Amino acid sequence: MAVRFVSEEFKQEVIELLKFFEKYGIDYDFEYLSDDYDDEVENADNEEDLIIDENYVLPAWFPHSYYDANHTISDLLEVVYDATKVVEFDENKLIGKKVALFCIDNQIQELMHNFDLDIPTIKESIDEQEYSINIVNGLTSYGIKLIIDDLFDKHLPPVDDYDFFIEISAEDTIDVNLIESLVDAYLFELKSTLDISIQLSPRLSYLTLEDEPEFKVDTTRLRPLLRGKGVHELLKLYNSSLSSTNYEILVLTYTKVIEYVSQTVLQQDLINSATKK
Repeated sequence: MAVRFVSEEFKQEVIELLKFFEKYGIDYDFEYLSDDYDDEVENADNEEDLIIDENYVLPAWFPHSYYDANHTISDLLEVVYDATKVVEFDENKLIGKKVALFCIDNQIQELMHNFDLDIPTIKESIDEQEYSINIVNGLTSYGIKLIIDDLFDKHLPPVDDYDFFIEISAEDTIDVNLIESLVDAYLFELKSTLDISIQLSPRLSYLTLEDEPEFKVDTTRLRPLLRGKGVHELLKLYNSSLSSTNYEILVLTYTKVIEYVSQTVLQQDLINSATKK
């Protein structure tokens, strides 16, 4: 069986892709470029030729990942390209040349799998360029970027089925200034049209574990619980921001807490003043 690539240019792209895999410890199953395979072909009977193009499925296994899915060479080339053209990258998002990924919580998995929910792709034309907005999971350029930066281990694999993202992609270079407005509009549309609430949520990784948290463990007991008239409403307001990492939301919530307490203090001062008189 003779093996041919659709073009010499494409063959070189595959060679570079496999070099990338070997550099970063990504295992793969592709024997058609090895010397051993050439020796086997010489001794084999004539069979139908194999033409390798962008739709050829190339199995790949990522470090410490249990993620099990085969992707075409085109898919692999695309995620590697986007991961090497990163403009901005942190625990919340990856913005590349042609794609942007925003991390969301994995509660969407229950809706998509348990309830067989199929969220349609949205396409928006802005400044003569079409943007596609979708929810994706599994292998993305975000996971490849984690591999490149060595931000993973067996407890935090770089590629996982539980990783969900809002993906914004374009054929040409995306406009970074538009991305966040598209995400907010997309979240609003999902809620208002499909009644689906999706939360932006940072992905747990070494990006978020560089500074180990300091816990107050030098005390043997907790203070008595706060109770009393109006205290429950105050604590509920304060606790509503505990899970948020958005500084604007935190400032807004804590400002409301201060205003709530201030009104109580002013009222108490008025009562004390009246009592004295």
